[in-house]
Amino acid sequence: MNKLLVRPKMKLNEIQAEMRATVLEDVGLASAVFDPKSCRAAVHHSDLLPLERRLVESVFRTKRERPDAGLDVIAATSTIAQGLNLPCDVVILAGTDRSVVDDPSGNPRKSLRPHEILNALGRAGRAAYAATGLSIVIPADPILVNLSYLDFPDPHPDLGTIFSEQDACEQILDPLERLLDQIETSAKSDGKVQAMIRRLSAVTQEGASGFDDIVQRSFGYFQRRNSNVVTADQWLKSRRLALAKAEEALGDPESLDWQHELAVRNGISPRLIARLADALLEVPDRLHSTADWLRWTLDIVANCPSDLPLFIRPAALEAVFGRAYQENDVSARLILSALKKLIEMWCAGVTLVEIEVWLLQWIRANEGKVKRQTSMSSKAHHARRFAIRITPDLSFLCGVLGQIAAHLYADVELSPLPMIDMLPQMVKNGDYDRHHMALRQNAPGASRVITYKTYEQHSAHFTKSSSMSFDSVRNEVSTALIAALFDDLDF
Repeated sequence: MNKLLVRPKMKLNEIQAEMRATVLEDVGLASAVFDPKSCRAAVHHSDLLPLERRLVESVFRTKRERPDAGLDVIAATSTIAQGLNLPCDVVILAGTDRSVVDDPSGNPRKSLRPHEILNALGRAGRAAYAATGLSIVIPADPILVNLSYLDFPDPHPDLGTIFSEQDACEQILDPLERLLDQIETSAKSDGKVQAMIRRLSAVTQEGASGFDDIVQRSFGYFQRRNSNVVTADQWLKSRRLALAKAEEALGDPESLDWQHELAVRNGISPRLIARLADALLEVPDRLHSTADWLRWTLDIVANCPSDLPLFIRPAALEAVFGRAYQENDVSARLILSALKKLIEMWCAGVTLVEIEVWLLQWIRANEGKVKRQTSMSSKAHHARRFAIRITPDLSFLCGVLGQIAAHLYADVELSPLPMIDMLPQMVKNGDYDRHHMALRQNAPGASRVITYKTYEQHSAHFTKSSSMSFDSVRNEVSTALIAALFDDLDF
């Protein structure tokens, strides 16, 4: 597309240029960046880094203000239809189906619903930009038209959906009802279902069961009760019995009330909460960096590797590790070991391209006997998915750790709480430690790689301590930066 369109004459503005420079630093190679500079067409999908997305969207909007600059075309996945304010003149919907799950291969697929199609087509001709807009729909299945009679000789499976007049009257399916059916029929529940079993089996502060508190206020029960009270009560009783059996099958051990409450609140096994709590009572004082804390935490998880999908989504693990990820304890232990190395690189200013090289070697070594090994990604897709999908899940685990520590160390001086409280942010942003975090906050917009290089330059001035207050950390960073200014002066 870019070869067919005339290159823009105007350059990126100052803010856009800064965003692009930051992305280039973090990715590590210009050819691995989804770069809209000097382009008329760009992409928009879930593998773009957050700053890359903002850059593409910003450059696309520039077209409205300066016709000789900006993007003419965005080739996008369904991410473009999720409420983004990106008005355009023409929308071409190339296909009327999408992936059912977060599957890197895009399968299995299902047809889009009328409201999803309208949401995507609604990008054309937005108010304050254009009075009209053009939307073109290309169905997933070809439409055969008899040109002699200009009619459709065979019924098309999606035509009624694509041009539905009932889009405002979609049938509403109660997700809770579907979940209860899954609890009753499934012999093996996944992490999400296990979390819901614990939530429904819990007792509220008023003494009512979570099941009665939630299900009796659900839309599915309301519909059933309006139809037939007796049938609705029978359905409720059968689901209550199924829930009791499912809870018993979980085999959760006896735990303290506060531990059980945290487990229910976070959708995590009480067994893992108890293990983390026991470990925090004897936490070693050598844990100073983000990677130190993550290694220590993941070692605790490794004692029961089946807990891995409770805090990292299996779809995210498959997207990053591909065929090297299998749903068994052996694979989970390997993944946990790999995560420790990945978080070490992520928090030490290693570029995504360098992380991709290590990841590819690891995947090839652990994907087993295959006809064709995983190929190198020119855009560092595996490393991108680690940054976009895995680090938020690891941040969640750190958040759970912080909730446990808050209970254990509420009235204790010199606790590790000052460090633990900040771990979720530090993991997500790739901060080596709290001094690195303070440096990043002093330079908003700076890349993870650049701020780590700055951290290394001044690290001799920093004290390693998990119990040190963040105000003291900031003071050390300010002192180091001021000292560096004097070092640069020639007297």
